[in-house]
Amino acid sequence: MSEDESSNFCTNCGAPLHDSDTFCQTCGSVKGSQNESRGSYNRSYNNNNQPKTNRLMTVTILSLIWALIALALGLYLALGVDSIINNFMSIPEIWDLMLETYTEESLRSALIIEGSVLAVSGGLALVTAILSLKKRLYIIALITCILSSIFGLVMLVGFIGFIVAYLIYKAKDEFVDNKPTL
Repeated sequence: MSEDESSNFCTNCGAPLHDSDTFCQTCGSVKGSQNESRGSYNRSYNNNNQPKTNRLMTVTILSLIWALIALALGLYLALGVDSIINNFMSIPEIWDLMLETYTEESLRSALIIEGSVLAVSGGLALVTAILSLKKRLYIIALITCILSSIFGLVMLVGFIGFIVAYLIYKAKDEFVDNKPTL
């Protein structure tokens, strides 16, 4: 590959560069700051044109949103059981319907368990968001995302977490500790 050809791609992430660029618009690296052998590896490894940094940012945002929702709702359900049951009791029609299926104690237990499971899902999603933001520990980020998704199935939205896990898998080479060396 000629020097002319290699200068048309970022030696850090493989994104296309213009001759007038002094730094990469995708990853921010100074043009030509990496050695050529690493640059040629990244160009062959990253053959799609989608900026990869968007993948991990999407993962971080989605994981953070789920973490906040799941933690808030989970903690409310687990810790606010008395308040929730009092709200149900304040509407006799709803309370009578609930008592046809559940005892007060089984309803209390169900709320605590569901809240705890959601809080665990949110905590795991928060770990995923932090690791994705820092671009560290790829395999742990992937595992925590999958576990968060499994726990999130309690709310029937856990399947979205599996999509996020796929995005993490596709962005594997963006994680700092997962880049192969030559």
